Order: sequence, then structure tokens, then C-alpha cells
Amino acid sequence: MRSLDRSGVRFEIVRIQPHEPEIPSPLEGVPPADGIPQKAWKGNGEGESPLCEERLLSVYGFGKLYEGLEVRMRGDFQYANAATAIGIAGALQSKGFDIPESAIRSGLESAYLPGRLEVLRKDPTLLIDGAHNLEGARNLAKALRNLFTFDNLVLVMGMASGHSVEDVVGTLAPLAARFVATAPDNPRAASAASVAQVARAHCPEVTQVEPVAEAVRRALQGAGEKDLVCVTGSFYTIGEVPRSMDEF
Repeated sequence: MRSLDRSGVRFEIVRIQPHEPEIPSPLEGVPPADGIPQKAWKGNGEGESPLCEERLLSVYGFGKLYEGLEVRMRGDFQYANAATAIGIAGALQSKGFDIPESAIRSGLESAYLPGRLEVLRKDPTLLIDGAHNLEGARNLAKALRNLFTFDNLVLVMGMASGHSVEDVVGTLAPLAARFVATAPDNPRAASAASVAQVARAHCPEVTQVEPVAEAVRRALQGAGEKDLVCVTGSFYTIGEVPRSMDEF
């Protein structure tokens, strides 16, 4: 359980449950908090692992327990964001605003932010994320380790000047089997050569390909069906990734 206090609104994340069948609960034997029973993890009944593990969120605040909330956006930090939104809704409810639970649930299920752990295709998986600083890189690294299943990671990275190439590349490149350095078509772009230079200290196979669309095509061409190609480093970079399957 995690307690959060944002903008004077206090609430608690009771648990985050994998939406996965037949997995024993890590909460077994843990005393319930504030009289709230700790339930076992819930399954989706499909009998197979999803590409990216879906998880259910339970939040307690303002004397109310919200259980089994589906959060569409991926990443552990999105659960804290969702809990913050619920806390704000609870504060507004306490002031007389009519916000039904169904609206909260539908909002979390439908909220969508392009370019944050966004999967564009499968076999191989193509993932885009706008991580461009150390915090974003750390969040992306955590998500890659905990939320996705793949054989090899291929990173395609282009960055903007003004952000630390060493921090971002140094955090993500050690996770990759292959690294493709590129540069977005923007006057603020860091050179692909500067990105590649840093990556060579952390990854055994580094290439340099421009423009971004061609770098993504090359990465996909060399990837196996169970590999994951992740394009990141800047929103400028992921904005140049083709969205149509016909363009690959």
C-alpha cells in the first residue's frame, strides 16, 4: 500500500493487481490496511499472457474504496496519476460536485496519451515513448523490464539538444541488444553521431541511420518476431515514426 498526498488531497493506493490468471497473490499473509481486505490477483480468463501485462488498480480515499479499476495508459507512474485524479474527484465530491463512480471508471479506461508506452504493431513489437530526460528514461527502463516480454530489445533513439544524451542513453542503452542512433528533422536535434558515440560505451552493436523513418524500418527488418523495437529520446523523434503498417 502506498500513501500519497498531493495538493492537500490524501489517499492510498491499496494494491495494483496483474490482470492475469492463476498467479498467487503477493498480498497473502499481509495484514489488511484500514480494515480493507487484501484480495487475490484477478485473471482475465483468457489463459494467455498479454503483450503488455494489464493490471487493475484499487484506491482508497475519502472513505470510499474503488476496486478493480482498469487504467488504459501503461507504466507504473500512470497508476499514481490515476490515483491523483481519483483523489481530486473525491475532493470535488466532498464539495457537492456530482461525479459518479461510473464516470471515474470510464475516464480511466479511455484516457489516452499518444507517445507514452504506445504500441504501434506486433511481431515484432514496435513501441514508442517520448522519454527525453533522466526521469523519463528511468520510467521507460522500468516499464521495459516489468511490463513487456521479449527476446531482444532494439533501441532507436534520436534526441534534442538541451537534454543530457549521457543520462538518457546511459540509462537505456545497457538494456539493448542493438542500438540505432538517429536524429529528428528539427533544428534542435542532437546529431545522430553524438548519440551513437555515447551508446557505444553501453551497447555491443550500434549503428547510425537517418532519417527516423528509415532507422525504424532498418530496426524492424533486423528484428525477430519476439523482439521489441523501442523508439524514444524525443517527442520530435517519435512524431516521425510512420503510423501506417504499409509504410514499413
